[in-house]
Amino acid sequence: MILIIADDFTGALDTSCCFAKCGFRTWLLPADSGTIALDLNPEVLVFASGTRHMLPGEAYAVTARIIDRWKDYADCIFLKTDSVWRDNISATAAAAVRVTGKTLHAMPAYPQIHRTLQDGVIYIGDQLLERSVFAKDPRSPMTVSNGTDLLRMDYPLQVRKVPENGEAISVDRDGELPEVYLYDCTSEESMEKTVRERIREGCSLISGCAGLGTIYAQLRAEAKGWKGDSRYTEKTAAQGGFLIFSGSANPITFAQLAERGDIPLFRLETAEEALPVLKTGGTAIVAAAEREEDIRRDAPDSYHQELMNRMQTAAADLIRNSGCRDLAVFGGDTLEGILTSLDWGRIHVTGQLEDGVSICLADTSCGRIRIFAKSGGLGSRQVIRKMEEYRR
Repeated sequence: MILIIADDFTGALDTSCCFAKCGFRTWLLPADSGTIALDLNPEVLVFASGTRHMLPGEAYAVTARIIDRWKDYADCIFLKTDSVWRDNISATAAAAVRVTGKTLHAMPAYPQIHRTLQDGVIYIGDQLLERSVFAKDPRSPMTVSNGTDLLRMDYPLQVRKVPENGEAISVDRDGELPEVYLYDCTSEESMEKTVRERIREGCSLISGCAGLGTIYAQLRAEAKGWKGDSRYTEKTAAQGGFLIFSGSANPITFAQLAERGDIPLFRLETAEEALPVLKTGGTAIVAAAEREEDIRRDAPDSYHQELMNRMQTAAADLIRNSGCRDLAVFGGDTLEGILTSLDWGRIHVTGQLEDGVSICLADTSCGRIRIFAKSGGLGSRQVIRKMEEYRR
C-alpha cells in the first residue's frame, strides 16, 4: 500500500486522482479519521492532514501520528507538499524521518509548470522563488529560495543536495545516511529518471508536489504491468438533480459558467430558488460570483469567512432538501467547506473527467454523493457540458 499525506485538502484530492486514473484503488480520509481503512482494501490511502497553516509543532505532531499509525502497512510513504514549499516543510519532513527512521528523498520541483530546483535553489520560471509572485503571497510570503534552508527552517535536519541526474550518496562524512536527500531537477525527463531509480532501489519515503505524484503513479502502474486506464472506475447512474456550486473567483471559472447553455444560474443570495429545479431532477448552478464585477476587492478576512460559511450552509441545505446526489464544486476551499458541513467520512477517488477535474464518491451524513471537483483555475471551457454528458 502507498500512504500519502497531503498538507491540504485540495492537494490530497489532486494527488489521489493521479493514482486513481492509473488504476490504483484509492481512498481519501480526513486526518482524524477513526475509520478502520484496511477493510476498504486500499492500494493507495490518502490523508488530508491540514498541516499547511498549523504551527510547526502541531504540524509535526499531526504528521507523526498519521505515519506512526499506518507505517507498518505501507511500502512507500509520500509526503505531498506545496509546489513552492509554503508552510511547515521542515516540520512534516522531520516527523517523517524521525518516526520511520528512513531517509527522505525530497523532489520539490514541478517541471511541468516550470518550477525547478537548481543547485538546491527553487526557481519559478527564471526567477528565484524569493523574487517571484510568491514572495507577495498574503498568507505565506516566500522570502527564502534555498531548499536546504527551508528544510531546516524549524528542525535541524541533515540535508544532502543531489545534482541533476546524479546518484544519491549513500553516506555522509560521518559515515551515516543524511536525513534528507534534496534533488535538483529542471525537466520531466530528469524527474522520471530519478523516480525510476528510486523505485528500483525500493525507496520508501519521498516528498514532492503534484508533478512528482503524476510521474510516480505512472511508473508504479508501469511496474505492475498496467496499461494506465483505471481498473476500478465506478460509474454510477445519475440520482435526482445535479447541483453545480461555484465558490471560485477565477476568470477561467467565469468563462466556464458563461458556456453553461440553458442551465439556470442562481446567485448565492437566492440559492434557495434552485431547490425546485433540483427536486424535479434538473441541473442548477449556484455561484458566489458570475463575473469579475461581482468580486468585492480589498474585503476584510471576516468577509471571506462569512462568505465561506454562507456557501457551506447553502450547499448543504440544497443537498439535504432536494435529495440530489450529484454535486460539482468549483474551488478547492469551497469543496472542503461543503464536505465538512456534510460530515464526510471517506472518499473513493475513481478517476478524472479531464485534466484537473476529479470524480469521486464521498460518504456523508446524506449518504453517498458523487462529486466532480475542480480548482478554480482548471478545466476546459466546456467542462459543464462534459459533466452533463458523463451523467447520462
